[in-house]
Amino acid sequence: MKHIFSRPYIIPGILSTVLLLVAVQHQPYTFYTNMRWIVCLSGIYIAITALQRSIIWVAGVFCIIAVLFNPIVPIHLSRSNWQPIDIIVAVVFILVATIIKSKSHNDIIASTGK
Repeated sequence: MKHIFSRPYIIPGILSTVLLLVAVQHQPYTFYTNMRWIVCLSGIYIAITALQRSIIWVAGVFCIIAVLFNPIVPIHLSRSNWQPIDIIVAVVFILVATIIKSKSHNDIIASTGK
């Protein structure tokens, strides 16, 4: 459980990744609307968390993702344009969820000398 708290991006990252990969297949319109909400909110959460940890590049990337997937003023693209975007964003979510650790976790490791 400690591992999840040191990597707060894991749960929204996995959820968004699954939805983005499922979106590559043909789904009902309501699926895409719900996916936009979840991906946008996950992007906002990760951007805020990254800013709190002074990881500016992650915050910037996820602000762009939040704007791209925002459900209030949606960006309308064809399915053939969305499919590669969905895959790329899914990869970004997984990379950030698995690579970036919280600052406090790094500080703990540095203070123990390991």
